[in-house]
Amino acid sequence: MTSNTPIDLASNPKAATANRRIFRLAFGTSLSLVFSQIVNWDMSFIAAVFTMFLLATPMPVPTLGKAIGLLVGLLLPICLGIAVIPLLNGARWAGMIIVAVAVFDFFWMKDKKKGH
Repeated sequence: MTSNTPIDLASNPKAATANRRIFRLAFGTSLSLVFSQIVNWDMSFIAAVFTMFLLATPMPVPTLGKAIGLLVGLLLPICLGIAVIPLLNGARWAGMIIVAVAVFDFFWMKDKKKGH
């Protein structure tokens, strides 16, 4: 089989799935980068990197409910952080304690709950 031989996607469902994932990764990353360039974001490369991390996992396409759940899961902490920043402007030590507790809970307590 040479490199010029076409692949029959109908007889090989794994190749069709791989092609779909590759297209989704390429299209999503390109669309993310184009959007961040259109809005003239100074650190536009970060959007493409985050998009690649989300789309590179070998998982099926999320349903609408899971996609909305992911969006809420990403936006809720950002909005909460923006709301808390003015309150902690004069007490940076309190912000550092909150971050330390969040990191502790995320990394250490999650392993304890799993039984590791």
